[in-house]
Amino acid sequence: PASVRRAAEERAANNYTLTMFYLAQAYGALRKQGLSARFCAETMSRQLDHNTSGVRPKEALERDPFDCKDWVRNCCSLSDFFVNECMFWTAEYLLQSAAVMCEKCEEVCGDRPPNL
Repeated sequence: PASVRRAAEERAANNYTLTMFYLAQAYGALRKQGLSARFCAETMSRQLDHNTSGVRPKEALERDPFDCKDWVRNCCSLSDFFVNECMFWTAEYLLQSAAVMCEKCEEVCGDRPPNL
C-alpha cells in the first residue's frame, strides 16, 4: 500500500540523514575537516529540506521539532571552516542562509526562539 511505502521512504530518508551526520562527526574526530564539513553541510541541507517541505504531520513536529537557533549556529560555525580555507563565497553563502533563517524562523519553526 501507498501509506506503507511512504512510511518506509521517510524512515530511509531519516536514516540517510543520520548517516550523513555520523559521517560528519567521524571525519571530524579523524581530523579530516574537509570531509567533515562536506557531510555537515549535506546534513544541514537535508534537515532544512525535511523541515520546510510543509508535509510533516503535527505529531512528527512535536516529537522531533526543528531547532532554528541550532541550525543558524551550525551555519555560522561551518562558515568559519570555509573562511579558514579561503573559500569566502561559500562562507558568505552560509552566513546569508543563517540570516534568512533568522528572519523566517517563526514561519519555519512556528515560534521565535529568544536571543535570535
